[in-house]
Amino acid sequence: MISFFQHDAGEPEAKAVYDAIMAGHLTTGVKLQEFARALEKRFGFERVELCSSGTSALQLTLHALGIEAGDEVITTPYVGVWTPNTILMNGATPVFADIDRTTYNLDPESVRKALTYQTRAVMPVSVNGVPCDLKGLRAVLPDHVRIVCDDIEALGSMRGRSFVGEDIGNDISVNGFWVSKQVTTCGGGMVTSGDRAFLDKFEKLTRHGHGLNGDMWEQHFGFNAWLSDPMAAIGIAQLARLDEKQHRLAEVRTRLDEYFRHCRKQRGLPGHFATEFIYLIELPAGVDKRTYADRMARLGIPTRPYFNSLLDVPHLAKFATDPCPVATEVAKRTIALPFHWKLTGADVKQIVEAHDRSVTP
Repeated sequence: MISFFQHDAGEPEAKAVYDAIMAGHLTTGVKLQEFARALEKRFGFERVELCSSGTSALQLTLHALGIEAGDEVITTPYVGVWTPNTILMNGATPVFADIDRTTYNLDPESVRKALTYQTRAVMPVSVNGVPCDLKGLRAVLPDHVRIVCDDIEALGSMRGRSFVGEDIGNDISVNGFWVSKQVTTCGGGMVTSGDRAFLDKFEKLTRHGHGLNGDMWEQHFGFNAWLSDPMAAIGIAQLARLDEKQHRLAEVRTRLDEYFRHCRKQRGLPGHFATEFIYLIELPAGVDKRTYADRMARLGIPTRPYFNSLLDVPHLAKFATDPCPVATEVAKRTIALPFHWKLTGADVKQIVEAHDRSVTP
């Protein structure tokens, strides 16, 4: 059976972890700061703060912004539950706006229509590494409404000549380092912003309110959400191999594109560039996604729904005040195929043959 995903890590990462452990810091030592500085240098980020996961980064960002019960945060229904769940974690209300048919990202005009006097933030998602329309969103928002970009799938993606997160201004970009991401630390997350006061508050929240220096003379409310040194060491090794990893994935994508190019409907805005992340196709009209996935599985090809509409998820359905027809249509048709550096030409041939059989009525 073909694997849906294979991590791309080995001896460099293992040595980095060993060295970090032998250096004597298992929690928040020098490797944590080295990783943050390496990210800043590579992508031109003004300042990076790290934490335990991308989900924690989203949750703590909203908390640091003072978002709470009675507030509304506009987001997309075309994503996993982790994004709106962080809104609920802060007691706020998720409001779903529709997406753009081409980019699969939040449509600024739909966001404009969803604004109310309770709107405190908008949380767009850079789906599959395609940068969200930051300029278009800012153009329709009042100055007091913050943009919190869920860029967890978009490390290294670019808007024109700027990396995603480099061009954020005083809004906020959140990224994550789960095993499937462009750079992994086997977990972990980060935020970047030009708002230094926000970043100071975020950094303290990651460790019980007193920050990474462990100063307990003054204690405040906070969370336990810091990244460990061995995990940061993995991130440093992964960042050094990012170009190599992306090149290998691009070669696999090219082989898949020889057959599936016509099924690849997602496109970024002009001048935008998306890093390799997953391989997403749209099924032909009338093909049931669940039936297709079951057929592919029986033929030894795992898939992922990526994404089902959140408007149908039980704990989120009550917030579905807008039917979001574009997101609903896209969610019915998109599915992710196996995509990793170990896929061979023979594997691609097997995927293609299974696909042809699975879309046949």
